Amino acid sequence: ILSEFNGVYPFIESLKWETDIRKSLFKGHRLEKWNQLVGLPKEFLLITIPDLQDFYDKHYVPANVSLVVHGGISAEDIIMEIQKSPFGIQKRGTRNKIPKPFQIHPISGPKTKMVKLSDYFNYKTDQAGYKAVWAFPSDFDGMARIVFNSMLKKILFEEIREKRGLAYNINANYSNFQNVFEYEVRGLINPEATSCIDELAQKCIKMIPLRQDLFDRCLRSQKQKYSMMDLSGHDLVDGSSADLALFNRIVPLQESWDDLNKVKFEQMAEAAALLSPERQYTFISYP
Repeated sequence: ILSEFNGVYPFIESLKWETDIRKSLFKGHRLEKWNQLVGLPKEFLLITIPDLQDFYDKHYVPANVSLVVHGGISAEDIIMEIQKSPFGIQKRGTRNKIPKPFQIHPISGPKTKMVKLSDYFNYKTDQAGYKAVWAFPSDFDGMARIVFNSMLKKILFEEIREKRGLAYNINANYSNFQNVFEYEVRGLINPEATSCIDELAQKCIKMIPLRQDLFDRCLRSQKQKYSMMDLSGHDLVDGSSADLALFNRIVPLQESWDDLNKVKFEQMAEAAALLSPERQYTFISYP
């Protein structure tokens, strides 16, 4: 774990920068203290075997387990096999609570951080890093979010890379933390673009409600993906498990298809408004 931690955070300041972003965006949420390795060395190096056992006994209980099986085996046979295994042992524990949607507010403190990388390490780099981050509501329509993200990716690529040549790559994506999303625009950019990249990113976001043509293309592309979907048993099990982890239920493909057909262009403006400068934290690293 320590080796993995050092690989993700080669110097401790990089962890602090990431933590500062989440403290600004997710006040009162577990993400305030969350990192990719879910802890600090000074914390996880002190963990004892009894600590691990207590955690396991509390949370790894039948009430918190979902089992997805695909294939020619009956439910009765599955239950019989489980009862023969360690997972068949009765355990007390409690069901983890399903969190309510996180209430998002404009950032009250500093919203921008700029870091000179040569102050922290010696190797040379000729690129700058850009990351704009928002807390994005979990109850916003999922299919509309997917189409919106597809539109934003294309506009960022066209405006920042193709037209201006200011970035090798610039992308938009989001991470699902069950009751809130972390949405980000990030890329490797020309150091000369650090003074204007934020303004350009916001310009791209504001273009979305004006691009009915792009909306139609992205929506059609998503529909084509669904109509050509050819899932294996492995894909079905993985998808069902992901649904259970994120939504606490299996989402039928027909429901997803129906939701996709309900997506409206007006929802793109609603999503763009959620990525406003007031809700945005910007992190820029430069040589």
